[in-house]
Amino acid sequence: MALIGGGLAALLSLLVLSRVIADNPCYRLAQYLLVGASLGLTAATLLGQTVFPPLQQLARGQSDPRALALLVTAGVLLIPLLTRFGRQRGAWLSNIPLAIIFGTGAGVALIGVVRGTLVPQLLETVAQRRLQGDAATLLGTLVLITTLVLTLWSFQYAQAATPSRARHGLQQLARGLVLVSFGVFLALAVRTYLAALAALLATIGEWIAALSTLL
Repeated sequence: MALIGGGLAALLSLLVLSRVIADNPCYRLAQYLLVGASLGLTAATLLGQTVFPPLQQLARGQSDPRALALLVTAGVLLIPLLTRFGRQRGAWLSNIPLAIIFGTGAGVALIGVVRGTLVPQLLETVAQRRLQGDAATLLGTLVLITTLVLTLWSFQYAQAATPSRARHGLQQLARGLVLVSFGVFLALAVRTYLAALAALLATIGEWIAALSTLL
């Protein structure tokens, strides 16, 4: 069984890696299998953990009013999405639930980032214990505070008609810091992908070696 599972994993990996040569039906097949399996798993998880439990409680007469209200609200918001199918008459109605979903998600994500990441980092940066120590630690803290302030200040939607040279220079410096940060993140991502690729090729090699021992 392990040999069969490893063979399927190796075959799908090779199908995905064939995209390096050119776009081909083999890569499309692997892509469709991945998307279909992911959507199927997500739908099964949502139905099994979100939709079916309130319906079962309702059938047993043990329904929670809050869970039932949430389920009814979700059903009402789901109806306008059906206008996306077919001739899409009245498709603009689907923008209402989509706006609610994306707006709520963005608000929750923003609050989570501010409370869980930004505020703790600011408090940790300006903590007294970080401002004490040798000159290298103090210099690093000051550079971190300056970089953070310049980066946040660079995201301005209202710009002056004729900004001063100093302001323009600071904006260019802040944008340069943002580009450098993105470059570092990109380099780390590429390094992670290369490590994953090496591990994948090693796994395929181990499967081929195990298969050769049986033949």
